Amino acid sequence: MKISFLVPSTTSNRDWKCIQETYLFQILFNGLEKQKFEGYDITVYVGYNDDDPIYSNDDERMKCDAIFTKFKIVWIPFDESYKGKVTTIWNVLGEKALGDGFEYFKVLGDDIEIPRDRGWLGYFVNQLKKNDNIGFSSGFSNNQRIPTQFLVHKNHIKIFGFVYPNEIPNWGVDDWLYEVYPKKYRGGYKQISLPNMGGEPRYEIQFNPRFVEAIVKRYKTKFNRFISEKNN
Repeated sequence: MKISFLVPSTTSNRDWKCIQETYLFQILFNGLEKQKFEGYDITVYVGYNDDDPIYSNDDERMKCDAIFTKFKIVWIPFDESYKGKVTTIWNVLGEKALGDGFEYFKVLGDDIEIPRDRGWLGYFVNQLKKNDNIGFSSGFSNNQRIPTQFLVHKNHIKIFGFVYPNEIPNWGVDDWLYEVYPKKYRGGYKQISLPNMGGEPRYEIQFNPRFVEAIVKRYKTKFNRFISEKNN
């Protein structure tokens, strides 16, 4: 089974000198390399700024391609118009993975620690399948309020047209994805930890709870229409 990981990454506001010092290398890639993922074909789509001092260097990216062998890496550069727009980067990565034939999309950050339990990804997939691949499966990161780091099926993009709504630049997209689905389709599992290990954000936070609520309400109608057509 093919599963894509969608990962925006930047070295902004960090004093790293080489790719081995980045969260992407030290936390996410090293964590994935330790897993066997038997029966799964993993490709990580990495979105980065085309002027990033480390990621824009071909030699630095090739280090990852040479060192990590348990998964494939697709590097996708973004121009300055995407800076700070993490949501849009996730959406473009999702469109690319969808076009490459992937059905499942793991949407996460570059500083997420992969669970030691090697069965976590299969568990997420199986829970989604029980809901006809509608909704999400996810663990919890640094809070117990809502799950994050979602696994979704291509049905999610079919329903909404994207991974996350572009109207929400960065913070609040987790709230949107959690709230836009009825309880039946919310697969959040507190026993599976996917902690954020990166510390302070590397971009300017934009978050308006009332605006997020309005966007949730707007797209709930799309979901309701999908379910109605599916049941008829």
